[in-house]
Amino acid sequence: MPMPNLISAAKSTFKRRTVREQYFAMALIALPVLFVALIILYPVVVSLVASFHDVRIVSGLRYKSPATFKNYVKMVESVKFWGSVARTFLYAGVVTIVSLVIGLGTAVLLNQKFRGRLTSRILFMLPWPLPASIAALIWMWLLDPTAGVFNFLLYKIGLINQPIAWLSYSATAFIAICLATIWKGYPFFTLMLLSGLQSIPGELYEAASMDGAGPWGRFTKITLPGLRSVITIACVLHGLWTFRSFAIIYVMTQGGPSSATSTMALMIYREAFEFFHMGYAATIGVAALFICLVGTVIMIRYGAEEFY
Repeated sequence: MPMPNLISAAKSTFKRRTVREQYFAMALIALPVLFVALIILYPVVVSLVASFHDVRIVSGLRYKSPATFKNYVKMVESVKFWGSVARTFLYAGVVTIVSLVIGLGTAVLLNQKFRGRLTSRILFMLPWPLPASIAALIWMWLLDPTAGVFNFLLYKIGLINQPIAWLSYSATAFIAICLATIWKGYPFFTLMLLSGLQSIPGELYEAASMDGAGPWGRFTKITLPGLRSVITIACVLHGLWTFRSFAIIYVMTQGGPSSATSTMALMIYREAFEFFHMGYAATIGVAALFICLVGTVIMIRYGAEEFY
């Protein structure tokens, strides 16, 4: 067979194989995409439709009223709603920032070479796989007024004369749920930042040391710039998870005392399953989704600038 015919046949065979591979890849991905669409898009559409109706769970979730903006007007005019929004932002912000600082510190520590490093890494990561409800129960025991470790230690060093009911006061209850969430979530930052640290070339640190840079100089000039994109992605993910956090708050305080720890997630739950106002709960859920989407877009655009 002449050479041009061989080349043409090879191109034709390669093209058919490429088309078959593309169809095969599309067939493999079609089912997962359909599954994700059903479990994500369908509830979003149902919630969006329900937010325009006066839906009660006791009526079988039927849309008996015409579509109106009544729920949205009620939400915008509600002092309780705006209070939950402020607490949610404060809770997510404090937890994410403190978790980032602790995670960065532990990541730098665990990146050093020392005996027992593997065991230390495992111990630092233990809070992350724990269920949120178990983490909440652990911190409830630590903060217990009669048998809690915190009160025992503070009493022994003379800082308090009588036990403190940490979850019974507004300020201390909010601090308590923040501490529990930080303890549960900081290993995520540790894991992400530790991976980022191991991708920074060691030659950069050697060159900086030869130029006379100290530990703080190497940290600010090499470590932080090298971790900037990882920090952005980790903050986006952790911030979203914290924004919709429910289990820790519900188990520890159920939003109390006096709504001091009531976030948007708690308010959605109560409106839906305690007061049976499914339409209004869906409205708050749509508002939370909108806030998360806007925040994600802003952070992703900022993160994209860090990549290029």
